[in-house]
Amino acid sequence: MLTNPFLRLRKRSAFLSIVSLLLFSIGARAKQWGYYTYEVVNGNTVTITGYTGPDGAITIPSVIDEKPVTAIGERAFFYCDGLTGNLVIPEGVTSIGDNAFHRCSGLNGTLTLPSTLESIGVYAFYGCSGLTGNLVIPEGVTSIGNQAFEGCSGLASVTFKGHAPELKGSPFACMADNFKVYFRQGKEGFTTPTWQGYPCEEM
Repeated sequence: MLTNPFLRLRKRSAFLSIVSLLLFSIGARAKQWGYYTYEVVNGNTVTITGYTGPDGAITIPSVIDEKPVTAIGERAFFYCDGLTGNLVIPEGVTSIGDNAFHRCSGLNGTLTLPSTLESIGVYAFYGCSGLTGNLVIPEGVTSIGNQAFEGCSGLASVTFKGHAPELKGSPFACMADNFKVYFRQGKEGFTTPTWQGYPCEEM
């Protein structure tokens, strides 16, 4: 019995579509570099998607697979509560995703954000109670997600180098009682003597 040529063509097309989808799925999986999982975006930048290493201090790389790291992905370090010491986000990173460092409560030093940073996601540093000192928000940051720093009760203050970013909710809830906000002279969007419920001063 002869097979309809159009039916054969449709079957072949469907088979090739399935194969293409499988190959795409395999290619889209996160790759491994040392203790970090990552994805390549548009063929030329890297988003860190996970951490599989031991507890203790870490150095987040600025380059992976000979490509610049430009983002810390959602939940990349979620509940890595065994991480300790200072946390430095490398230069070149422009975004920190939702829940990226959620409940990394073991961090017991300062948090340094890169000058290239533009956005901080919701719950990004939620519950990082061990972070200490003054947090500097770079000039290029335009948005901070809800509860991004909630419960970072070890932070003494925050200094904004640029105009007040768009706040989605209450990024600085449940801070220390003496927590203070500082902003640079001439920057807009801040109010004195309080801003977001905390004492606020122009520097």
